[in-house]
Amino acid sequence: MFKCFALTAAVLAAFFVSQNLWAQTQPAHEHGAARLNVSIENDEVEIRLQGPLASFISFEHRPTTEAQINEVRDMAFKLNQPETLFIFPKEAACQLKELYLSADNIDREHLYVQSGQTLANNHHRDDRDHNRDDHDHDHDDGDHNGHDHGDHGEHGELTASYEFKCQDYSAVNSIELALFKIFPNLSVVRVQSSGLKGQRAFELKSDSPSIKW
Repeated sequence: MFKCFALTAAVLAAFFVSQNLWAQTQPAHEHGAARLNVSIENDEVEIRLQGPLASFISFEHRPTTEAQINEVRDMAFKLNQPETLFIFPKEAACQLKELYLSADNIDREHLYVQSGQTLANNHHRDDRDHNRDDHDHDHDDGDHNGHDHGDHGEHGELTASYEFKCQDYSAVNSIELALFKIFPNLSVVRVQSSGLKGQRAFELKSDSPSIKW
């Protein structure tokens, strides 16, 4: 039993080391790109989506107009419907357990919007459960990758975390991403996955939007 525990701990340690090394090789703040970590363990699937706000909306500074606030709320409404973002095989019967959203320069009240059918409150994880270091990135002034920040000169990072429970996790042999259709500013998603068939790192684009194991 001790050997089994030690082996599990070693595998987890190797995974987290590889995640850190992989993250360090990725551009710190690349508009049009996002990072996606997918972990499958037992009957749970955890997905964490991170990237510049400009990959999801047209600006990164704090919204100052009604139009900008509405754009943020539209983004938040889409992020609050993970069943449309991540499509699992039906036979896996995966259901959302928990959801967490945060974004630089965006008030929390704008991230959990009530529009139509929304998630139950108990799906929303408290901010205190997450380390704010998730948003570590370079904050250079001015334009970045051709994106105009206007007079604000601010960068903003989005984090969306989802935890699913699946009745048959062995059936999770693929996850189709609808992110490219739902967020047109997004052009590439860099994936780090860990599950039944080991660890992988690869890129997805709009013409190849599926994670397959």
